[in-house]
Amino acid sequence: MNGSPDLETIREAVIAAVVLGLLLLAAPPTLGAGSPPLRWTGRVELTEPFTVEPSQTLVVEEGTQIVAGPEGTVFVRGKAYLVGTREALVRIVGTRDAKAPVFQINDPGAVVRLHRVEAEGAGTVVGATAGTVVVTDSEFRRNATGLRLQMRTRAVLRNVTFEENDLGLAADNGALVRVVGTAFRKNKTGVGAGNSVRLAIENTLFEDNETGYGQTNGADASLEGCTFKGNSNAGVLLRQSRRSPRISFCRFEENRAAVKARSTSHPLVEASVFRNNDRGVDAYQFCGPLLRFNGFVENGEAVRLDHKSGAKIRGNRFERNGTALFLDFSSYPEVRRNRFTDNDWHVKLGRFMSADWERRQGSARITLGKARERNTRNPMMLRGTLPGAAGVVDVSENDWDEETRSEMEAGPDANLSRIWDGRDEPKVAYADWGTGQQEFALDRVQFSPPLTASPAVGPEAWLPLDTGLPANPIKRGPGAPPGNPPQPRPTARPPHGEP
Repeated sequence: MNGSPDLETIREAVIAAVVLGLLLLAAPPTLGAGSPPLRWTGRVELTEPFTVEPSQTLVVEEGTQIVAGPEGTVFVRGKAYLVGTREALVRIVGTRDAKAPVFQINDPGAVVRLHRVEAEGAGTVVGATAGTVVVTDSEFRRNATGLRLQMRTRAVLRNVTFEENDLGLAADNGALVRVVGTAFRKNKTGVGAGNSVRLAIENTLFEDNETGYGQTNGADASLEGCTFKGNSNAGVLLRQSRRSPRISFCRFEENRAAVKARSTSHPLVEASVFRNNDRGVDAYQFCGPLLRFNGFVENGEAVRLDHKSGAKIRGNRFERNGTALFLDFSSYPEVRRNRFTDNDWHVKLGRFMSADWERRQGSARITLGKARERNTRNPMMLRGTLPGAAGVVDVSENDWDEETRSEMEAGPDANLSRIWDGRDEPKVAYADWGTGQQEFALDRVQFSPPLTASPAVGPEAWLPLDTGLPANPIKRGPGAPPGNPPQPRPTARPPHGEP
């Protein structure tokens, strides 16, 4: 109906209302009538459990140092405010082998607020299964886990730094979390998201981690306006994540794999830039990402699909990559309205990309054996010949560089210099796969007809690159507050009628 707000507008309004409510709820109290607050100042040795009752408020003043031993835990049932200043932080020094977090919240009405806090060396700094957690302008360094948020927890993180932790932020089991303008650097894993979490991460930096963002199982998660740079395993690592997360307006640079999807993960990746990564999007085993309006520039492999992974690849720009699109082991994507320019290989098929093998042998017998070994009845393991396994990979209706277009004039059977398929290696021989060695025909790539007019491709199809995407996070100098400053949130959506 005309004039009605769309679902995205309603969603953003709900998130904004929740965040405002959390910030108001977590605001430091105005002291007056009622129970006087508990106050900690100076050096506090926490050697045994301590409880803040529902009627109590704990105020940890600026410059305080909390030293928590293996048994030292503050169970917050009321409210706890740790409020430092730029000149006098509140410091938490924990113990790696502690049995519980330094601060633990289990009550729905409990509130913990950390502002200008530096936490180091703990097993877990803050753990919560319920209540409200607000963290601003703080740093978590060299902890096993910085924050662990679960179940009925509501949390906001703004302008926080996580550095050299085993796990910076863990969120799962239904927690509602928003992260804004934060930095994850040199962690084994920056963010670990799990089952049923509702998580929004905006304008955040993931740099030099082993894995920036990792997600297992389905969740309602989004990554918007984030930068992933120099992560040695993956910027984003997904396992069985189903149709999550939504990745939009992000930058991926110099990662080993920018987005690595495994085992039935089908993320939406849109309006993002992939540059100088070993692999841009790497999907393996029954994955089906939707890739639209992205820019893939100067990557080793821009998109790799393996082990029966399909994808919808629409409106992307592939430019100067080693291989723009690599396909192997019965992976048949939908590839439409993209532009391929000056790649070493526009499309390259692996040795096991053979519908002939699928038709004659199929993989049902092999995967059934694996299913028995793993004692699973997962139906995805039993999938045999794919409906799309017709011996042809269809990449027609795309735009190509001038060299490739000129070669296409030789006809639909031309052997193009930047496409590797069954024209280059008609037969492949597989070693003993249970039937002895046999020869099979390698698939062919159907490239005709190409588009006759250049389509709108890449992030610039939504907004110009110089205004529509956040710039690389500002490098902060000595004495500046930690974290990544918030960037303007992009509001553009795909043009009406585009895929």
